[in-house]
Amino acid sequence: MKKITFFTLLFLIVSCEDEKEGSNPFVGTWEMSSASGGIYLIVNKTQVLKMGATDGSIIATTYNNQNILDTYSMNELQINENMDGVFIDVRKFYNDNLSTGVEYYIRDYVSSLDNYDESRFYLGNMNEYYEFVNESGNFNYTLKVDSDGMYTLFVVQDTLYRQTFINFDNVIDSTRYVLVSGALKEVGTPIQAGAAFSMEDDIDLPSSLTLTLNDDSTGFVEEVFDDMRVSTSIRWFLYPDSTFGWNYCYTMNDCSEDGPIFNQYEINENSLVLGLYQDMCEEMGPYCDDMMNSTYGVEIGTTESYWAEINVAMERTENKKRLTSIETLKKKPRRESIFQKINRQKQIIHKSRGEK
Repeated sequence: MKKITFFTLLFLIVSCEDEKEGSNPFVGTWEMSSASGGIYLIVNKTQVLKMGATDGSIIATTYNNQNILDTYSMNELQINENMDGVFIDVRKFYNDNLSTGVEYYIRDYVSSLDNYDESRFYLGNMNEYYEFVNESGNFNYTLKVDSDGMYTLFVVQDTLYRQTFINFDNVIDSTRYVLVSGALKEVGTPIQAGAAFSMEDDIDLPSSLTLTLNDDSTGFVEEVFDDMRVSTSIRWFLYPDSTFGWNYCYTMNDCSEDGPIFNQYEINENSLVLGLYQDMCEEMGPYCDDMMNSTYGVEIGTTESYWAEINVAMERTENKKRLTSIETLKKKPRRESIFQKINRQKQIIHKSRGEK
């Protein structure tokens, strides 16, 4: 499973300009003392979920004039069987922002659509992108499924040729090709009825968080993930209904929509406890069952609860120098957060319903 970072959610900016100088208990510098949270599921029937674990690999070897260039191993598997045919995707990405990796897919349509059968292989990084194709339909694969609904894919030496675009035409270069073969099996994850189950095996909570809040609603946040330190200017807000949060800023007039919303907080002179709870199934309504089934293989009608929660404890420290302006920072891509994943899953449901 992908790592999930700590904060990002769409929200409205709320100004605190009406607060009198020094009267707001949030103003100051806060250091995180502890953090916990994640996405959780409870089902009413013991079963096995598809959480992305696999055994084995699909190997792709690239050639130029029969000379081996490189070899790639893929172990992320996604399979969709429907009335139109079998659609298989195997991939491996090598960094969190998905800019470097390889992907192999098979499109095996039902008999009336056989003319559209094909397999493709993609190879890319930050600077280069290559595509290989086999449109003959002569790929050789076997797909088996066990009693728990877990697939095993076998591929026997599929040959795909380099495809490039020259003078507005697709050109096939038979001297450059890739051979794909191997076996890859989905490994199920058991889940017990009635027990809260963490939906992520590697929640990426920050090891350190420093939050500086100024009385003019500006501020600064410093977050540490593993060995990566990210420092960003912010605008923070406070609702009277116990909602607190901030959005990340890059210039005085350019604050993004990324940032946390905590719908619970407790504060006294030197301690601040922030909490978030979001019922994801409640927002998805009757489509929650379908989403859980298609994404994780949860049996229809067995989802009891599906929610996200975060809890952060902070302590006040000696005030740092007050920020008088928002620093200009180079925009950097942020890793997918818990909240981005929530929104992405809801978008899948809306799309399936024909909604924007």
